[in-house]
Amino acid sequence: MQSQPFFSVILPLYNKGRHIKRALDSVFRQSCMDFEIIVVDDSSTDEGLKVVIGLQDSRIRIFSRNTPGPGGYAARNLAAENAIGEWIVFLDADDEWYPEHLQKIKLAANEYPNLCTIGAGWVSVRSNRESANKYFVNKKGYGNRCIGLNGYLSEAIRDRRPFHTSAVAMNREFFLKIGGFPEGRAKKGGDLYLWVKAVAYGNSYWSAHLGARYYHTSDNKVIHTATFSTVLIRSMVEELTEFVSEDELKLLKIYANKMMRKAYIEKLSKGAELTDSLLDIGFYVGSFDYFERLLLMLLPSFVFRSKARIRSLLSRIKNGKR
Repeated sequence: MQSQPFFSVILPLYNKGRHIKRALDSVFRQSCMDFEIIVVDDSSTDEGLKVVIGLQDSRIRIFSRNTPGPGGYAARNLAAENAIGEWIVFLDADDEWYPEHLQKIKLAANEYPNLCTIGAGWVSVRSNRESANKYFVNKKGYGNRCIGLNGYLSEAIRDRRPFHTSAVAMNREFFLKIGGFPEGRAKKGGDLYLWVKAVAYGNSYWSAHLGARYYHTSDNKVIHTATFSTVLIRSMVEELTEFVSEDELKLLKIYANKMMRKAYIEKLSKGAELTDSLLDIGFYVGSFDYFERLLLMLLPSFVFRSKARIRSLLSRIKNGKR
């Protein structure tokens, strides 16, 4: 292995013993082999760590944490702090990469040396159904592109985000400079918070290739149990208010309100306690948005819990379970 590989592959591991070899095999199949791999075991209780150790590959370095960190945020930050690659690339232990992913990222990074963040498309895998993300479907025909905050937020508001954790690369120094993932501040949504900061503070780029396969049905996914932190969402806006333009700030508030509505619905559907009013925690960006939040508050909670039960039932039927 080179003294400084171009990439440091960061892979947090928490009870993903059934999937970790698939993830690592996809790294070993890359056409670009200029990397090290950092696996951070987040106090797993299954056989996942033994699988990694059993590979006996000199490119893999292993770190361990004593306390599991929701979302893998602390594990990724620890890996980034110890990485030696110029660029860090993230891969969840239950996802996998397409063989040309690192090569395409490296080409972009070398062509535009001032880039800080590079994203790519991904395929979502649900049971027997696969689909490319909406941004990729809409933009792949237009080729690679730079992404500014205005453009990112305009797409994210429409559920067409350009970035996903297993298909994103970041310049290591830039990642550390902007604080990395918000460990200890949220169980879910920390990646969305980081992407907004990354686009706001540095040059961002999107490569028109499919980089990763994202498995929704894998074990222990935090998206199935946790909800967005409204405190973190508000912080996202407050931290950037003095830095962005007036138009960008309006879009940022609209995006934050959308995330807060989603957090509110998630809590209702899971029967969680509501500690804040949706009207109090949101940002005023116009009467339509205000009344949309008001309407959500007026709907009885059983509506959302019923919808959640129906979705769960349909999912179990598709998976052949009762």
